[in-house]
Amino acid sequence: MKKVSISEIQNALNPEIVRSFQIIYIGIMAGATFFLCVILFMYLTGSPGEEISMHSLETVNLLTLMHLISFAAGMVVSKYLYNRSLSEPAVESAINDMKADAVSNIAGHYISIIRTAKIIRLALIEGPAFFGLVTCFLAVNNKIIYQYGYYWINIFSYIVFIYIVIKDFPTREKLLEIFKNKLKYLIE
Repeated sequence: MKKVSISEIQNALNPEIVRSFQIIYIGIMAGATFFLCVILFMYLTGSPGEEISMHSLETVNLLTLMHLISFAAGMVVSKYLYNRSLSEPAVESAINDMKADAVSNIAGHYISIIRTAKIIRLALIEGPAFFGLVTCFLAVNNKIIYQYGYYWINIFSYIVFIYIVIKDFPTREKLLEIFKNKLKYLIE
């Protein structure tokens, strides 16, 4: 596997590359945030309805349980796949699949591997966050949440998702740290 110097990585991490990472993060975060705004608008403009259907209540209960399980699984699987994507065997396999002419920009290819790993990680956390938001949407739409406020617990995965996006928001320095910590086997 071809190693790169820190200066090659720094040169490859130009402002356009960093901005593309940032746009991906903002885009991933925006969809869920917009949907949360719709839910909050519906809640604030709605009012408690008449009698709640038992079927709707049971459905929201089941969805809440499924959401919590999917959130826990998503957190574990996202971390595992992120670390696996940046492991030496996975990176080596990706490099071996490259065409000969692509090897000239090896640092850029390593950056693409990081981008893919980050997208996978965020997608596996965003899925349960959306699941929780859909559960809240159904609870608002069926007037359940007005009587049983504890169903707002389904927003917890969204809050964790946003925390991770903000904490991990890509900057040039953070991307360099990935090379120095997780991909140190690539540095000469």
